[in-house]
Amino acid sequence: MQTLEVIKAINWIDSQISEETKKTIFSIESIRKVKDEREMIRFLITGFLELIKLNELLTSNENAMIVLKSFDLEEITEIAFLQNNILDFSMPEQEPKGHKVEQMRFRFQNRWFRMIESSKIWQKLTTPIELLDTTKHKDLITLNIKQSKDDATSIELIIEVLDLFEKTYLSIADIYKIDKAGKLTLVKIESGSGIRIDLRGIGEAVKYLKEFILESWHKIRHKRVEEVIENNKAILTSIKTIQYIDESEKNDSLTHEEAERFKHNIIKSTLGLFEHGAVIAEIPDQEVVDNTKLLESFSPKLLTEAKVVKKPKKAISRRKTKKDKTKK
Repeated sequence: MQTLEVIKAINWIDSQISEETKKTIFSIESIRKVKDEREMIRFLITGFLELIKLNELLTSNENAMIVLKSFDLEEITEIAFLQNNILDFSMPEQEPKGHKVEQMRFRFQNRWFRMIESSKIWQKLTTPIELLDTTKHKDLITLNIKQSKDDATSIELIIEVLDLFEKTYLSIADIYKIDKAGKLTLVKIESGSGIRIDLRGIGEAVKYLKEFILESWHKIRHKRVEEVIENNKAILTSIKTIQYIDESEKNDSLTHEEAERFKHNIIKSTLGLFEHGAVIAEIPDQEVVDNTKLLESFSPKLLTEAKVVKKPKKAISRRKTKKDKTKK
């Protein structure tokens, strides 16, 4: 996992569990203030019941489960473990249960503390503050290179993706006549589950770039590769940026040659990004369909094959002659 993914997963886990349950199960100080053993047990059982309710939510988050297992906290997502302990602490016994409660809580306290504190440390040491909430920084754009688990991402591929992305950004800036757009600058690059590249540009150009890539993806994601290759201009004509280029040509802001060049450049570079498994962060890994699998259909091999698909020959029909009709 990427560091930022780990930090976000830990913060998400922490946000899902109530403060009362965290104090009951994961905090040493709060339980020491409870002198009544029955009240201590009641707090513990209430905490376990909340974790059972949260089970589906926690277990459905793949990153959260990886993190919990890494810190030996996966037991808080195991229904059988939680239910057995609820039953055990609910049963009346002659001997005091205070010691058992302390033992149960002790197994989680240090692990939970390490997980929460490590998130804070990684956040300070490895993550630029603006990446923790990119919604506040309109000049940032994140590019994710999705690769299958068996494929290693090469340096050449990263260079090619960054070159295509830069070309798309500069074309967008030219199309919308954004002065001093400059080049994209690197904020952070990180590997893990794929490659994440955080970049900074001019806010207005970044906004239009995100819009164009999102619209392009939504237009072609369910199309056949051959259809995209043969009819990409027709497929993408309804995208706002392409329409803006056409309007600019009509009102003489762009010449016909400039308009065609801009359309060719941004379509080619954007399809090139998809071909290399690269998308912006606004396109999630999964929607109704698995976008990572869709990206794999844009592999160079399939794109090459699509260009040489032969059209089936039409069947040649033979007209009936007078002799044929006579035979009937």
